[in-house]
Amino acid sequence: MIVFDEARLPYVSPKGARLRFTLRLGTNDHNTIFSAANQDEYGLRDRSFSGVAFDIGAHLGAVSVPLAVDNPDLTVIAVEPVEDNCRLIWMNARDNGVGE
Repeated sequence: MIVFDEARLPYVSPKGARLRFTLRLGTNDHNTIFSAANQDEYGLRDRSFSGVAFDIGAHLGAVSVPLAVDNPDLTVIAVEPVEDNCRLIWMNARDNGVGE
């Protein structure tokens, strides 16, 4: 059984927007979110995007959600084969206002 927990940690997008993530207890979900968003692991802070971006292997949306939040003119398509991860992506996108 997978247990989900609403994170109460201060996640922020690379450009400083507050983020809200639901993650799984006892997994590396927190580390994935923190490194992609707070620590800007992919160097997105100083870049702006428009058009369409694909996040292949989107896991729980740790890159696609902040990317969509920080770039309102960008459509982000998150591709993920694991059903539980897909649920997390939908929840996290919705909770951050980018869940269309």
